Amino acid sequence: MSDADPTQELSARLGLTEQAISIAKVLVESSENGLPNFMGIQALTGNFPDADAQAFGAALAELETGGFIKPEGDAGQGLPVAVFREPKLYACFDPVFADHDPHADAAVLATLVLEQETPGDVGALHQASGWALRRFNPALMLLVREVGEARVSRARREEHPVGDFSLADEDRARLQKLAERASAGE
Repeated sequence: MSDADPTQELSARLGLTEQAISIAKVLVESSENGLPNFMGIQALTGNFPDADAQAFGAALAELETGGFIKPEGDAGQGLPVAVFREPKLYACFDPVFADHDPHADAAVLATLVLEQETPGDVGALHQASGWALRRFNPALMLLVREVGEARVSRARREEHPVGDFSLADEDRARLQKLAERASAGE
């Protein structure tokens, strides 16, 4: 990584204002478990005591348009009551602000799934990874995108974004391609 300011690099690459990038950074860094979940607007704006409400609302709209967050409710002054962290937020911003890359981690998880005695056991996969929930969950969300939707239990557990999943041959083929990226060092 270069010595350039990551906020400026992200701003240029994603076409987001520095205010939007700063908000994304707070959302990523304040997540304890990497789950798609809510952060109240007061907790979020508390990190920006000098921010103008209108400019803050515009920055939130940028993040919403990019698919990184989903605002909920209306707190007045153009601000939502809460902001829902979408999986894309972690996938894009974790490599810069959380010091791990969910895409690379998903490739590692694919290898582990293919080696599991009972593929799709999320608890066992988490344990095999040896990672904290904060690192595991964003990678898991990317991994399950490679599994047929009907084979992923959406019965969310307290600690994980999905329940267990089963694999069909086409899922194994997609996971194998993902795992090959990990072994190639991509």
